[in-house]
Amino acid sequence: MAKFVHFILQQFLLFSPTFNPTPHDRLVSDHGERPGVIEYLQVLKLAAEVSVDAVELVLKDKLVVKGKWRAKDLRDALAPPVRKVIELPGLTPDLRAYDALLEQEVAHVG
Repeated sequence: MAKFVHFILQQFLLFSPTFNPTPHDRLVSDHGERPGVIEYLQVLKLAAEVSVDAVELVLKDKLVVKGKWRAKDLRDALAPPVRKVIELPGLTPDLRAYDALLEQEVAHVG
């Protein structure tokens, strides 16, 4: 598995000429070898889904700021998650059936 990931990284170090340090280097230094490579593969997947240019714009901001970031942060910046707002109609309960029960005499079984 490690050889495959290394091969993929060698083939797809997309952002290397554009940035110094590269996103790959930054992610590996922030998160460690394996988690950093996984994060970088997620960045590559995002670039394939959206566009390399769009991801590069967001990467420029992430690389100059100190602190860890993840591919999910890039994804959220490019396409914020849509939150579904559920509108509930105003419900007014009809309590007449309960009022009728209260008016009846109840025989207690004991």
